Amino acid sequence: MLETFLQEMEMEIDVFFAEWQTIAEKMARDNQPLNANHNLFERMQIELTERLRENLDRISYRKKS
Repeated sequence: MLETFLQEMEMEIDVFFAEWQTIAEKMARDNQPLNANHNLFERMQIELTERLRENLDRISYRKKS
């Protein structure tokens, strides 16, 4: 169960950083400073944190059952 959780978290984090890298590359091509999309990065961070919490809650619930 913990191994599955860790694999899910690793995938979530990989997706998050892949999305951010894509944005950073596009901004570099468009000659935009990275901080121009700071709010987008913050939203992505919040979304990742929420996904991690949901997965932790699921694991906790399974352990209690």
